[in-house]
Amino acid sequence: VTMKGSLPVANIEIGEWTQISGPAGWTITDVHAHNAVISGLIEGTYTFRWTVRSGNSTVINSSCTPQSSDVTFSISPESTTPLAGSDETICNSNPVTTTSTTLSANAIIQGSGKWQIVSAPNTPTFGDINSPTSTLSNLISGVYRLNWVSTGGIYCTPKTDEVIITVLEKAYAGV
Repeated sequence: VTMKGSLPVANIEIGEWTQISGPAGWTITDVHAHNAVISGLIEGTYTFRWTVRSGNSTVINSSCTPQSSDVTFSISPESTTPLAGSDETICNSNPVTTTSTTLSANAIIQGSGKWQIVSAPNTPTFGDINSPTSTLSNLISGVYRLNWVSTGGIYCTPKTDEVIITVLEKAYAGV
């Protein structure tokens, strides 16, 4: 994280970053740099304080009240970008029964994946709703819109990718 504290006046003021809360173990390029870079952050919520005092790197003027401001940010691992696979058109094998297909999304390496129905002419059945290559059965004629959703850390917004499966009705003249 690159910090963005106010720039102290050269040779008159000095600034310093201090951690107020959050996990330990991080490193900082320069505690006195207004734009210091903090690295080695792990999942959690951090609060850092930027304090500007009158003085310079060798002498602090104690007659002036230091000014400070806090910044809070949260860190989470981002999830893998989901790819739901190519749109598909299939023919219903029999107008009286239903058909199925196998989905072809990417594996979610970082985070977790889950299928989500956006819209459908009925409620299809997933073999495993968390599998990128789940079977999808109980399909009838119509358009199915599905999202492959990847979820990362608690502070990250889930990512989605949509696939459209169109099931065409087979011609049927009856008995």
